[in-house]
Amino acid sequence: MPNYAIVIHESEIPGIIQRLAHEIGDKYAGKDITLVGILKGAAYFIVFLSQAIWRDGRVKTCRID
Repeated sequence: MPNYAIVIHESEIPGIIQRLAHEIGDKYAGKDITLVGILKGAAYFIVFLSQAIWRDGRVKTCRID
């Protein structure tokens, strides 16, 4: 059994993504934004975040790079 501590449980991730999407919508409402995934494995997170931002509807366009 690996010896590690769970920092964020997988059940918390959708709520965190929704909160980030809302904060991004507040800050960049009506603007074009580009999300950039830096770390290996960030692709899934960036895709789910961009979908949440798009559903929020306040950002003009949301691109992924």
